[in-house]
Amino acid sequence: LFLHRFFGYRGVVLYRWPASLFDKDEENIIHSKDNEKDRQSEKVIYYQVLVDQRDAPHIKMQRDSITFLGNSAEEPLYSLPGFDYLSHDDILPYETVDKQPIKHNFFNKFFEVDERNGTVSFNPRESLKSWHDKNHHFLELSAVYRCVTNDLRVTVLPFYMGSRNFVAKEEDVHYYWWRYCVRIENLGTIPVKLINRHWIIRSGNNLEEVHGRGVVGMMPVLNPEEPAFQYSSHISLKSSSGHMWGNFQFDRLDGLGNIFCRIPMLSLNSK
Repeated sequence: LFLHRFFGYRGVVLYRWPASLFDKDEENIIHSKDNEKDRQSEKVIYYQVLVDQRDAPHIKMQRDSITFLGNSAEEPLYSLPGFDYLSHDDILPYETVDKQPIKHNFFNKFFEVDERNGTVSFNPRESLKSWHDKNHHFLELSAVYRCVTNDLRVTVLPFYMGSRNFVAKEEDVHYYWWRYCVRIENLGTIPVKLINRHWIIRSGNNLEEVHGRGVVGMMPVLNPEEPAFQYSSHISLKSSSGHMWGNFQFDRLDGLGNIFCRIPMLSLNSK
């Protein structure tokens, strides 16, 4: 059991994922054909967790979930809410005597209460291992991308979701899908408001740019009291691999104009 250091929610760890962290200056590589083997990385530990749904309305993050591919063009994705990924540094362990410490539909499915020796503990059920074995390729986190610009840190976690043939406008098209989770942190003391996003997506010989206001319909304010915001989104490509990078534009709330921060280049690799 733990409390999230930034967002304050209660949760329980499901799985431990060792991942490669790519944390360096992107200035010299965003126009190059880059891949992880050419970049220095370090090993870090991330965890997949269940989020207490009582805390979800109070968290300064999009209600996170894990997403799976559907089987039709009308409903290509479906989600299971209340799951998150976080680093070892985000975890603040705590203890409780509550026999139902986490309110989530999957908690009782994955854990059983053990009250031996006058203490309350929670042991994983066989169903947790079975669920992990069945969905391992869609749950696994293998790479984390991070960079800092103007006291703003952006961390991106990509997940390959698989591929499907979808019939759209009488054309049978094969798409590869990824989910990516973005956390933005204000490391400084000046409050800022996220106002614009700009993504560049390279796949094969194609280069696409995406501009938009805010993220996921929001323009979050990051200040010393609430310095972080997190959201997830998806991308589909006709190619089995690609790259994404870009920037966020912020309005300084001290009245001194706008600033930008880079989104680190991330590799989209199919498995």
